[in-house]
Amino acid sequence: MSEGLFNHPTAVVTGWYWLCRASQLRRGRVKALRLLGRELAVYRGADGQVVALDAYCAHMGAHLAEGRVEGNALRCFFHRWRYEADGRCSDIPCLEGAPPTRACVRSWPTAEKHGLIWIWTGEQAPQGVPEPPELAGGDYEWYMANRFEKGCHPNVVLINAIDEQHFRSVHRLPGEILRMEPRVQSEANIDFGNVGRVPTRHWFGRLIGRFYAGPLTYT
Repeated sequence: MSEGLFNHPTAVVTGWYWLCRASQLRRGRVKALRLLGRELAVYRGADGQVVALDAYCAHMGAHLAEGRVEGNALRCFFHRWRYEADGRCSDIPCLEGAPPTRACVRSWPTAEKHGLIWIWTGEQAPQGVPEPPELAGGDYEWYMANRFEKGCHPNVVLINAIDEQHFRSVHRLPGEILRMEPRVQSEANIDFGNVGRVPTRHWFGRLIGRFYAGPLTYT
């Protein structure tokens, strides 16, 4: 992560972020959602595909989530400009001929996985939503846990699970029990696996040593 990006209040790291539960967006419906301060109009077209557009119409700034879904497109309620899934305006009722190419809004790559709708915060997603390598390509069940909100940058929440020193200083775990090893899976997915060993000269080590003979498996 480049210098000045971590915990920067106005910077968003390129990657997959989830927007809402998939069950909250029915076919033919549009929702107003906000991702890290950016307003979005997210809808599910007649083909079942989810589309995420910048929220404000290129004409006069009306919020597109106030409009309605037409097939696989979204119609603004104010002057009825119609936007396709790629953000291109395909119809302006009061204008003869094709709309100008500058009449468009930004469209964001989306995916649906694990019961969630995801958005890619870059120009083009290089691959789908990451999944545990051991489960990739197979059938498995997923479960939605509880939600919580924290008043901090997303980087801080993500780094918490792999911060070795935090486990030592805050949770008082012995130093040798955690040693996170990065394993690059793709441009947008790095797995961190613990290769630290369970200590035998510490009460916590002796406790979990009943279940782990060597490394404490943690990914």
